[in-house]
Amino acid sequence: MPNPADRVEDLATTLGVVVAEELHSYRGYFPALYRQVTLRVRQGLSQGRFSDPLALSELTVRFAGRYLDARHKPASDRADCWDRAFDAAAQESPIVLQHLLLGINAHINFDLAIAAADTLTFLDRPAASLKTDFEGINEVLEELFPPVLKVVEKHSPGLPLSGIPRDADQLLGVWGLGRARAAAWRNTKLLLLSRAWSPGPAEYLLRVSMDEQAEVLARAISLVPTGAVRSQEPKSPQEIAALVTDLNSIA
Repeated sequence: MPNPADRVEDLATTLGVVVAEELHSYRGYFPALYRQVTLRVRQGLSQGRFSDPLALSELTVRFAGRYLDARHKPASDRADCWDRAFDAAAQESPIVLQHLLLGINAHINFDLAIAAADTLTFLDRPAASLKTDFEGINEVLEELFPPVLKVVEKHSPGLPLSGIPRDADQLLGVWGLGRARAAAWRNTKLLLLSRAWSPGPAEYLLRVSMDEQAEVLARAISLVPTGAVRSQEPKSPQEIAALVTDLNSIA
């Protein structure tokens, strides 16, 4: 069995290839951020931070696999919430924060519960066995939030973050991610119940509902007016690459 930290290190390498491929594209923002989260998880595994390294590494790899699959699927074969994120990445109007939030929304509000349920099913373990480490990732995200916010502020000077007290904007960001992950955990348990109760139809309906909810949130994220902010953000391939590089250099 591969070392859990090594598996996640290999994943970070794969995400690094994606970042290099999308360096001059708006599609590079999310994987650059995602790679930093992955590196922090790998660091935590190496330091013995998690109680079940095998399960957490399995979840981490399966979770990322859903993003990597969505990236290559045609629009007709992927979730609507991912369509929103990839469609936005092909447009000029969304701001940096919208690009990041659209990716985070699809990945956490749709992918995470499926990846967690698949992990538990594969390892034949009860949901309770993963809960502590699942929640432990919230601490990783909390640690990463301040440096990410600094990068966004640097490249999006028109974004009105400077008027918000530093502790408040960090608290709101972490609180929002925590709520989304808590909802994903509830959906994980529902997915496991659906597989035990009515394999196939019940899980399909639950996945459709999860996608619909994430797509509604994606629509709301996309509809926020951003004209004044966007005018001060990266536009040229070189400017975009500078932002992707900064996001990819946090950990």
